Amino acid sequence: MKGFFRNAKDMIITMDFSTANQYHKTNLKKASSGIFLILSTFPILAILAVIPTYVYTIFSAIFNFSESTKEILSYIFTFAIPQILYPVITLIAALFMISFSGERINNLLKIQDVPATETFLSIGIFLGMGTVGTYISDFITQIIISLGVPIPDLTEYLSTPKTPFQFCLYVISIAVMPAICEELIFRGIICGIFKGYNKTAAIIFSSIAFSFVHSTVQQIPFSFMMGLFLAYLYIKFNSLLPCIILHFINNFISCIFMLLYETISTEAYGVIVNIYDISTLLIGIICSILFIYKVKKEIKSENNHTLLDGKDFGATVVFSVPFILFTAIFLFQTITGILTYYYS
Repeated sequence: MKGFFRNAKDMIITMDFSTANQYHKTNLKKASSGIFLILSTFPILAILAVIPTYVYTIFSAIFNFSESTKEILSYIFTFAIPQILYPVITLIAALFMISFSGERINNLLKIQDVPATETFLSIGIFLGMGTVGTYISDFITQIIISLGVPIPDLTEYLSTPKTPFQFCLYVISIAVMPAICEELIFRGIICGIFKGYNKTAAIIFSSIAFSFVHSTVQQIPFSFMMGLFLAYLYIKFNSLLPCIILHFINNFISCIFMLLYETISTEAYGVIVNIYDISTLLIGIICSILFIYKVKKEIKSENNHTLLDGKDFGATVVFSVPFILFTAIFLFQTITGILTYYYS
């Protein structure tokens, strides 16, 4: 008789777990559907961001601007404004993702202080990872090129600043706005929504979304690798502050190197790049060792309870129509960019 009651109790527990698991999968499917449907609209939003360029083109044809005025206005309307407008528009669209999740916005978009020591170590690790990620992206790019597939040169799409004013706009467009808006979207909202179900899966899928949205062969592997670390920091510190800081530093360094590339000799530029790569690799290794030593006790004591295991999480998200649509759109955009470059 005692065995009967024990088995009955086990059956009830099993039924409760199964019901709860299905409930969480249903909620995750709703949240992820909203996330990837809205991400799928980003290419359309990119078109909206270049409307100021078309407006300027029309006005410049009507009015006879001086060469100096034309140079300033051209840089503002054909480069700066579209580059600033796109992350802002996508952030506004991403805010609607929250309505599909049932989360409160203040629980996701937290910007609070983090330990200074771990922040500095994170910066060192991120710089080292950036160098490694660049070499990995270059290696993949060279393999693809060797197969006869042309890869667009990303520098062709950037407008090199020629004056201090243009450089300020360049930094705001390339470093400041993406650091703020992209971290709010991919770490704050997407990773923030997913982490309630499974932290590891949240890191992986937010990084997949982050990399695919960049839609270029050079940037996808690099963005995925960096996105993993940024998502880990967001979950560890429960704050977007270190993510924004690291994202800004990475993009600001790119701005500096772009400026150097245009202003100094090729030989001098190559020497600076080599020194930077070696330095950041060494710094990254040292900071990684110190960081792991500092946080290993915290990792053991952390609560890793998850609502869904990785298999259930992955199956729920990957086999949903919105995720498949999102993947297809951005793969198509990446391939289209290659074909356009090839036939242009």
